[in-house]
Amino acid sequence: MKKILLLALILTAYSQTASAIYLRNCYNHGQEFSNLFEYCVNDNFWTIEREIDDSVYLSDCNNFGNTDVSYMFEHCINQNFQKIKISLNTNVFIYSCYNDDMNGVSLSYVNCVNNNFYAIERSIGF
Repeated sequence: MKKILLLALILTAYSQTASAIYLRNCYNHGQEFSNLFEYCVNDNFWTIEREIDDSVYLSDCNNFGNTDVSYMFEHCINQNFQKIKISLNTNVFIYSCYNDDMNGVSLSYVNCVNNNFYAIERSIGF
């Protein structure tokens, strides 16, 4: 019984000191802009906002194009990433992400966004 209590105490202490965060990889399905990509990006921002104790207020990023990435969506995402970088006050390297496909969503844009989320995940997790 003492071993079980000791194990429970250790796990509780570990879970309170560990600050692990899990951010999803966001993929655009097909060449045209996918609402699932938009939802995934916003979901990751909501997760980050909760994890850093709401000390930063991130915008919901909405795409206004049917097939391609709108300038406002790009700008919103880049602005949120910069707010996070400033809030974390660490040496995390964040890219500015721009879509280079005028008729859809480029793979390089999706990769850039995911790379930023991965860098933030590592920075918060340690």
